[in-house]
Amino acid sequence: MAQWDNIIDFGGAGSGERQYAVRDEYRNTVNACRQVVLQVLPRLMDHMFETVDDKLYELADKAESNARQNVYFDTMRDLRKQREGIEDNFNGRFLGRFDRFWSQGPDQTTSEELVAEFDSDQIRLIENDDLEEGLAVNNMISKGESRFFRDLYALDTRFGHILGGVEIDSKNNPVAPYAVATVFRELVIDLDVELSVKLIIFKQFERQVVEYLGNLYDELNAILVKAGVVPKLAKNIRRHPVSPALRRVEEEGDADPRGDRSGDESDPALSRDLFVMLQGLLEQRREERGITSPGAPATLKVVQTAELLGALTSMQKMQEVGSDSNVIDLRHRLQGQLSGASGQGRVLGRPEEDVIDVISMLFEFILDDHSIPDAMKALLARLQIPMLKVAIQDRSFFSNKGHPARQLLNSLAKAAVGWSEEKSRSEGSLYARIASIVERINNEFIDDIGLFEELNEQFAAFLARENHSADIAEARATQVTQGKERLNSSRERVFQQIRESLLRYPSYPTVVAGMATDAWKDVLLLIALRKGLDSADWKYSVELLDKLLWSVQPKDGREERQELLQAIPDLLKGLRAGLTDLSYDQHKMTRIFKELQSFHLACLKGEGEKGHVSQMEACGMLATSPHATSPHAASPEGRENTGASQGVAAEASLQGRNETAVPDDAHLQQAKAIEVGTWLDMTGANGKSFRAKLAWRSDVTGRCLFVNRKGMKVAELQLEGLAMWLKDGRAASIDRQEAPLMDRALKAMVDVLNGTESKAR
Repeated sequence: MAQWDNIIDFGGAGSGERQYAVRDEYRNTVNACRQVVLQVLPRLMDHMFETVDDKLYELADKAESNARQNVYFDTMRDLRKQREGIEDNFNGRFLGRFDRFWSQGPDQTTSEELVAEFDSDQIRLIENDDLEEGLAVNNMISKGESRFFRDLYALDTRFGHILGGVEIDSKNNPVAPYAVATVFRELVIDLDVELSVKLIIFKQFERQVVEYLGNLYDELNAILVKAGVVPKLAKNIRRHPVSPALRRVEEEGDADPRGDRSGDESDPALSRDLFVMLQGLLEQRREERGITSPGAPATLKVVQTAELLGALTSMQKMQEVGSDSNVIDLRHRLQGQLSGASGQGRVLGRPEEDVIDVISMLFEFILDDHSIPDAMKALLARLQIPMLKVAIQDRSFFSNKGHPARQLLNSLAKAAVGWSEEKSRSEGSLYARIASIVERINNEFIDDIGLFEELNEQFAAFLARENHSADIAEARATQVTQGKERLNSSRERVFQQIRESLLRYPSYPTVVAGMATDAWKDVLLLIALRKGLDSADWKYSVELLDKLLWSVQPKDGREERQELLQAIPDLLKGLRAGLTDLSYDQHKMTRIFKELQSFHLACLKGEGEKGHVSQMEACGMLATSPHATSPHAASPEGRENTGASQGVAAEASLQGRNETAVPDDAHLQQAKAIEVGTWLDMTGANGKSFRAKLAWRSDVTGRCLFVNRKGMKVAELQLEGLAMWLKDGRAASIDRQEAPLMDRALKAMVDVLNGTESKAR
């Protein structure tokens, strides 16, 4: 096997190409990843060719004719001759692709790769053999991406972080199944062998290389986490099966190869305890109601577990998507299914009957959970039969909090809490994703619990992306609302200050009153926002305003005139500087200062001047100036709707009601007690219901910001307004549930069976 360079050249792209740079602190980490690739892939390839040789020999031994046997033997001989060259070319091309990724970036694509790519839209333009090869390659890529979805998401994120935030996906990740399969196809496509043999080679490559890429991803993610590259992306990286080519003796005391299984009660006794307790409670309940359970008569045959599961599978696949979220009458439907399949006169075993009763009760509590919207309940209701099959096969479903099926059900229910009906069923939405998961379970689940684990990992990655986008949107919405809160608060303080200053003198020239209530108001507001109300600039600007108003008052005594004469230069200089910082219109500024000069000359001469307005008229000018609305009143800013038609665009009407309707203390206290992060059921002015989360509440004014599950603003209310909504029944908080759905349902069921009738779910 040829030797390859051990160090990546980080020299960057050539002239005219976009430059990508690996952050200095990660150069050694990237080289360490390269070493892992250099160790793992050649061994997988070497083992793959051994299995191809064995497979061809096996086929030759079973060949129906000498001619067919000769085909296999000739192919074996040719592959043995070309094996070293193919392996060297594969390693060289793959490492070259890996190195180019770090120097040229993720959007580099060679002409060879463009030729090798397979596009289903081009099916009619290619030969049948090429089509079948392309389908085989696409199939192995699809399986690999599905199998290692979570690991690839972690690698995409970490590789992008190393390159400075570049977006990576499955098509340009240098170690993804797409890259591995594409490079291999480039080499196999030129082999002079018939199509059936090429397909055998592709199948062995899928089984011996692609299916064991998880071990490579485990190693790479471990290196990146150790180097501090987005270490908290996932709490645990699941260990994948190790290829026979890479298998080694685990060190004594090594951790569970499947990773951390906290919360997984692996003791069979513990797994049985809860179900045994539930059986006892069910039996006690039957006795209290006079229902006897003598067991199956000797003349009746008990349905075997395999047949029961088969009947449930048939029922499972016949389920239709609908709006009905009721619990299925499993006993009645099973009786019809089993009778139709093999006649009458048979009964279920007592353990199976107990499991059916427990699952039915569980789903009654689940579908009665007020935190889940009705449309989502209808989807979850379709999981009743699959969950029953899981429980029949594995009773640890009830006790094991880490059970894949149980975790998936919990995840789906938790994600559904913030979902709202309107315009939320489009492709790619949360509803569509959950619907596809439910559909896939009903269509594919027979007895492989691993399907739930796979779906849970994919759903977790989907939620991670959605939550990341929602967090960004929510942060922006909060910043905007906080900014408006600060703007309104500062504006109110500016108005208050100008009003206090105006009330000190009986009258003012019109030009001065206009300047104070218009231009200087904006100067003060800008300073309040930039520097704050306690800053020296704020105090100086307020003093300038007071001095301006004083300067145009009649001056009777010689000392006052002398004081005015000395104050005018600094006053005009300060006023001009403030207006210039505001980028005030120069022509207006010149006209104002010219008129001001005439008033100052008149005051210095002790003369009066016409055109004055009273202090109350000046205050009236302030009240009618732009942006004079109180921050507590409704405004167009407070009614904006950023993409959620179900949002509270009715804030204006609500604020109008607040003028005559005041919430009582009980509802006001209820509004104050709602914690940030709590979801609420709300009804807008259009009568449509939606769900919103309290994202932020002002400590100053009590103003509340509500967002949807995408982090977009849907409502903005004063605390008093929220209290009125609570009083009118237009808003109701959804209890924050810390415990997972299954835990709450099991606890509620045990409480009911014990007679405590707990409804706290």
